[in-house]
Amino acid sequence: MSASGVTTGRDLSPALALAKRIDQGIILLAQGVGLILIVMLFFSVFAGVLLRYLSDQGAAWVNELPYLLFPWLCASGIVIAAQMGAHILVEFLIHLLPKGCARILIAVTQTLAAGLFFFLAWHGLAIVRITSAESYPSLGIATSYGYSALVVACFLLALTALTTLVFVIFSKDDAINIRQPEFRGEEVP
Repeated sequence: MSASGVTTGRDLSPALALAKRIDQGIILLAQGVGLILIVMLFFSVFAGVLLRYLSDQGAAWVNELPYLLFPWLCASGIVIAAQMGAHILVEFLIHLLPKGCARILIAVTQTLAAGLFFFLAWHGLAIVRITSAESYPSLGIATSYGYSALVVACFLLALTALTTLVFVIFSKDDAINIRQPEFRGEEVP
């Protein structure tokens, strides 16, 4: 533990170090995908406006591309928010409990969240299979690629819940704020 009371890299157990690496990979992936998608969506909308202005006609692919990309952008944002501890949380009960009981309650909720998100990811594969027969007329891409965002997001959220569980179990830090980057001594991106 550093002088500021925050667990540093040298103090991490192997489980904490692995969880931190997984989290870093998840956040890097989600931020990279989100950035690329924002740029792609901007250029597709810009191309649609430009085509409509120059030719008085739009291109069908310009209308279809956001349908394909927007679910992925939402999924990346949801995963980033989960990684940063920015989703809405009812903390009233946690703050009323003693620290040990609060840690147990958080561990139980993270276990349930991981199970639920793995369940949703598994059953989301059925949606992907069903929608793989349909495709966007102009793009020729199966609509299942858009629905795959649900499966990937649920899987990454399950991993996030599992890494949070590892932090709660193995970290000596306050379990209530475990997902806050500044609490863990990390720079806020």
